[in-house]
Amino acid sequence: MIKHNLIGSLVLPVALMGLTQVQAAVPRKVPVALGDILVLPKEPRQEILKGIGPKVFPKLVTKIFDEQATVSQRWSAMNSLVELSPGPATEQVIETCLKNKNWALRNAGLFAMVQLNKTKAEHWALQLLTDRSLIVRTAAVETLRNVKAVNRNRDRLWKELENPLNYRLGKSLWIRKTLLKALSEVPVVEDLTRFQRLSKDDDDRLHPFAESAVQSIARNVASSR
Repeated sequence: MIKHNLIGSLVLPVALMGLTQVQAAVPRKVPVALGDILVLPKEPRQEILKGIGPKVFPKLVTKIFDEQATVSQRWSAMNSLVELSPGPATEQVIETCLKNKNWALRNAGLFAMVQLNKTKAEHWALQLLTDRSLIVRTAAVETLRNVKAVNRNRDRLWKELENPLNYRLGKSLWIRKTLLKALSEVPVVEDLTRFQRLSKDDDDRLHPFAESAVQSIARNVASSR
């Protein structure tokens, strides 16, 4: 009796231990719905999508344009497509997004195109500097900064700084600060008067960037003598 109880007391923990080990060895259930996969963190999301293979790409495209999907799912679908299938076909999808009536797709499309094709990103950023959405216009400026295209487009950015579209009820909108910040990062002596004027602009959010540019130009002039 004692022997039986002793064996039983040993077998049960061993059996439970084996069950735990088996459970640990079985992979966790993989989400089967694409929407569930897209809300996962980047690394597990990429791993699962890579495992599905190229057949997932058309589904990602469908999800990008699915108006019933959440914004985060659509953004994740776009990022996943860019990460897993960079190339001309994906560039065409992103260009379609950049022409879409949904501002969120145009906005996301700019950031996606930076990863795919910097020349096209610059082209589309210039197109969208006058977009009807303030958020998209701001993203266009950031895109030009990201692809280091501010200097060769300085005249255009100065023009947009005074565009009536970037005022509301006579008040300066935040994009003017974004525009001036970009310009102040590549100050040239030809723009000195403009920066000096903006250092006294009614929008005091502009002052630090204008003053910084004036100081940079002064240092550059002094060092060149």
